[in-house]
Amino acid sequence: MIGLCEIDSFHHVLPKNIYHQADITNWMAEYNLRQEGEVESPSLFKKRFERFSVSADKIAQRGLEFLDISTFKKRSDDQELKTKEFTRRADEVFDTIYKNVKKAPDHLIHVSCTGYEAPSAPQIQVAKKEWQGKTNVTHAYHMGCYAAAPAIRTGCGMIAMGDEQVDIVHNEMSSLHQNPEMKTPEQILIHSLFADGHIKYSLSPVGTLNKGFRLLKIKEQIIPNSLNQMEWTPSSWGHKMALGKEVPSLIAKHINAFVEDLAPSIELKDTIFAIHPGGPKIIDLVAEKLDLSDDQVRQSRELLRDRGNMSSSTLPHIWERVYNENYTSGKKMIALAFGPGLTVFGLLFELI
Repeated sequence: MIGLCEIDSFHHVLPKNIYHQADITNWMAEYNLRQEGEVESPSLFKKRFERFSVSADKIAQRGLEFLDISTFKKRSDDQELKTKEFTRRADEVFDTIYKNVKKAPDHLIHVSCTGYEAPSAPQIQVAKKEWQGKTNVTHAYHMGCYAAAPAIRTGCGMIAMGDEQVDIVHNEMSSLHQNPEMKTPEQILIHSLFADGHIKYSLSPVGTLNKGFRLLKIKEQIIPNSLNQMEWTPSSWGHKMALGKEVPSLIAKHINAFVEDLAPSIELKDTIFAIHPGGPKIIDLVAEKLDLSDDQVRQSRELLRDRGNMSSSTLPHIWERVYNENYTSGKKMIALAFGPGLTVFGLLFELI
């Protein structure tokens, strides 16, 4: 396989607030207990949140830009204000990433499913840097957790058309959309799973890098009869997520055939797997179905524990961790991500 493009230059920016998972779960329970007033058994009320939340042994901490668990005040329902907050923080992240960057990328792809406004944060950055006429901007919005894959597919197309450097930047701020007053089991799970994350990486033509990843193949599939299993829709409070109980089992049912088609000649036992941690159960089921060792999915579990599910920015954070380890050149990595549709995306990489 010759390859489609190469990837390196990872740069992540941490959210402003990092909270322990147990503290967030306790805060959610306390907040709702205050809203309820007197209840027959406060301890049982709190246990409901513990029961349906992702436990602290699976997610130890999460970064949240807009939730202060000690001084929470109910935000306005005004979506325009939330959009402005997203752009303000995204602009700060772009300033951090490109602070000392002199060379303009040929293209900037902005990825998010949690906020968008025009002019966008990358357009603002291009204006600040006076890169007009040097850097073009493409927006890749509202695709959910798998969005890094179509963003890379788009970027590789730009490389094929002559661009020398395509930067991809993810800004995900799920905390803008979490409503602590929604306390169904599904929403408690969602509020205990998602986090905020920002990361940038660069695409180059094949043969450019001495270290990084070479993309060999990309595959997409919508699982039949699964449209209602994952939704991400606007509501009066913010974007509202629906997560069906069958998501892990549907992925597990189709993952073997999917991976066989993505990488038919690859020895899976010798391959790194970057699995988007849609939740602990997804990693466990995929590993079980593909007969993967704990070490093959180590980075996926560690990132979930350290940062939570950061939507589209999660997979690139896993890649960054793999990049920083001393693997042998030529080793293969399979990345898997899942999102609305229900869509499965796979990428086959070779380490450089």
